[in-house]
Parts: sequence; structure tokens; C-alpha cells
Amino acid sequence: MKFRSTKRHCTSVKRDLEKFLIDAPAKSLAEAGAKARYVILLFARTAEAQDARRQKLIACVLDDLARLTE
Repeated sequence: MKFRSTKRHCTSVKRDLEKFLIDAPAKSLAEAGAKARYVILLFARTAEAQDARRQKLIACVLDDLARLTE
């Protein structure tokens, strides 16, 4: 029972976060980078992203974002 409650809460938080990310335009490069990281990490969990080449590409893009938005 507790697992379902926690899962529902996490789903609700995720939905609220995504609504905020959609509704609030980034005000800086750092905010835009944070949004991009979130979307990339969502993709990274999909079956399509499990290919080794795509995993390397994801890692490289995340590294670039971290370096450029510091």
C-alpha cells in the first residue's frame, strides 16, 4: 500500500515539474541547460537510448551542458 502511495506522489511531483518546465521559459543559459538535461535523462531511460552509441552520445551531451552552463 505504501509503495502505491509513494509512486502516486512521485508521479504527481513529476507531472507538476513538467508543467512548470513547459510553462516557465528559461531565464538563463543555466536554466535552459537544466531543462535540456531533464529531457535528455528522460530519453536515456527509453529502450531506444540503450544502444552503446546513443549512451555515449547522451554522456557527451550531458558533459557539454555541464561544462557550458557552469
